[in-house]
Amino acid sequence: MDRLRKLKENFKVDKASIKPKFVTFKRYCHEFFVYLYTNVCSRSCGLTLGYMIVGALLFKSLEAPYETFQKSVVKKYREDCLKDLWIITDSMNVLYEQNWTHLVEMRLKEFENEIAEAVENGIYSRNKDFTVEQRWTFSAALLYCLSIITTVVSEKGKVLTECEILSPVDEF
Repeated sequence: MDRLRKLKENFKVDKASIKPKFVTFKRYCHEFFVYLYTNVCSRSCGLTLGYMIVGALLFKSLEAPYETFQKSVVKKYREDCLKDLWIITDSMNVLYEQNWTHLVEMRLKEFENEIAEAVENGIYSRNKDFTVEQRWTFSAALLYCLSIITTVVSEKGKVLTECEILSPVDEF
């Protein structure tokens, strides 16, 4: 019993000497922000990083809903085509192959035109499953902001960006 009491006394720590973790964290944060404020290079990098993060959040919030809408349009084209093909098959006597084939061929050509238009407008994805995650993730938007910041500095970069030739999201 005495031995246990001696061990406890040896390992007792004065609670007043231990600083709460929050106070330590607060002190480190204060030192970090003082360093950022006093160092010009760090301030410039911090402002650029902040600008990129705000820009990425802005791009993501603007482009992600439109991308979701585009995917739903192509999915609706597919569902409408299947529905129309079923209606044609259900309403016609399949024994009259020419009539059925002609109507189905017309509907499939219409579907092809819808998909071709979607491809031209950049709506249609290579993925056949339209439940895949969005291309406009935060990291893609951040990369896009970085590419805009780095290319707009030069005259050629300004022209390429304005003409929408540079779009890093297309590469994903």
